[in-house]
Amino acid sequence: MMRELTTDVAVLGFGGAGATAAIEAHDAGASVVILEKMESGGGTTQESSGNIRVIKDHDRAADHYCQLTLGTTPLAVMQVFAHGISEIPKWIESLGGQIHETEADPIKYIFPYIAPTTSYPNFAGSEAIGGRFAVKSEHDEGGGAALWRVLEKNVRSRGIEVLYDTRANKLIKKDGEIVGVRAATTDSELTIHTKKGVVLATGGFSYNNEMQRQFIGMELFAFSPPRRNTGDGIIMAQDVGADLWHMTAAVCGFGYKVPGYEAAFCAGLLSPGFFIVDQKCRRFMNEAHVEFHSGLLSSQVLDSVEGRRYRMPSYLIFDEETRLSGPIATRVKHSYNQRFKWSDDNSTEIKRGWIKTSQTIEGLANQLGLKSEQLQSAKTSFDEASQHGDKDFGRAKETMRPLDRPPYYGIAIWPSLSNTQGGPRRNESARVIDVFGKEIPRLYSAGELGSIWGQLYPGAGNVSECIVFGRIAGRNVAAERAIPNNPIRTGES
Repeated sequence: MMRELTTDVAVLGFGGAGATAAIEAHDAGASVVILEKMESGGGTTQESSGNIRVIKDHDRAADHYCQLTLGTTPLAVMQVFAHGISEIPKWIESLGGQIHETEADPIKYIFPYIAPTTSYPNFAGSEAIGGRFAVKSEHDEGGGAALWRVLEKNVRSRGIEVLYDTRANKLIKKDGEIVGVRAATTDSELTIHTKKGVVLATGGFSYNNEMQRQFIGMELFAFSPPRRNTGDGIIMAQDVGADLWHMTAAVCGFGYKVPGYEAAFCAGLLSPGFFIVDQKCRRFMNEAHVEFHSGLLSSQVLDSVEGRRYRMPSYLIFDEETRLSGPIATRVKHSYNQRFKWSDDNSTEIKRGWIKTSQTIEGLANQLGLKSEQLQSAKTSFDEASQHGDKDFGRAKETMRPLDRPPYYGIAIWPSLSNTQGGPRRNESARVIDVFGKEIPRLYSAGELGSIWGQLYPGAGNVSECIVFGRIAGRNVAAERAIPNNPIRTGES
């Protein structure tokens, strides 16, 4: 079957950015249709911690953020972003939501470390970056789920049409302008004629292994909802000549990938009795100060002689006292697997064989496929550093404890995606830019698809961005001059 419909604005993707853009476009007087390829909305936003940044000084914050992208994002874009954040609380309240300040690390995990303000305080302007806030909820859910609840409610209350199980696959370009979208549903092909424009808000490529190999250089597991972020928006944007940026950048924490679960579990250690080694049993970082969002930067080293990544995976080693101190997976409301309970004493995961165990370090090494003498040497060095100071990596003494209570435990640990950053380049108006630096008429983007962030991610930036640029995209696309008559002929590209 072939179906057609006409609207002012088509928003592709019903996550935080898409919902925000749709609300703004509707409130500016445009008719809006949202296309969502899954059976429900929410995307990465719903499973995130939902933290939004506090900005103390707009101009200095913009300069700080611009530096973190190493010159890849123009200052004008960051200035619009920094100013836009200050408007978020009032906007959320206008939608019926309430906000509250949040702690960077509410459960005080020793690993991973979450910076209270920016993750990179040594860059100029860091003093302009404040703490975090999120949408308050009366339900047992994270800030991202609470934010999504507010956004979804407002989309529904406005009567904005959402087409679920509808996968956009092609932008329609006519006389140099984007005038529509082609999509596939479960039982038909759909053509949407747009009088004003299209907003791409389809997320990144956390579940597209080929894109990961080509752009990041390796396949990664993800904390985000399975099968959602498959890079569709990148392909559609490329097809109409969009330039790409930040394709090698990704937000990665550390996690465990276990049988029977598509998404990764987020790692979190409450006890100081643990260390992490690579496949040659070498520690390679201060485990208590590696920032949560920079797991990929800590792990992606490629051995130039042997052509192997010895930190992919690495191994978390701990003892009985650490096992009994609490689950080694976080209970922070973040990631898709937050809905699956990890046992309080890790015993269930040991019985399932996810966590390996032995009365001796030698036996544990054999179970993990490591060399026993190397792992024993690593434990001896860590125990000594716990008592006399960590001269190699500077881990604070209060965050270390010798592993002197057997049995011993180990599990493979991987950098795991919260989200990717790459996609079509956008400007300060949320318009998509082509390979010649020109705006593609009537095409906008928002959210992690073509994010403003590079490899140095400061924390609490992606949710902030999805709202700021979702609002900008929605307002600007609604302000476009309407195409009076927009026939799309079969075969038109």
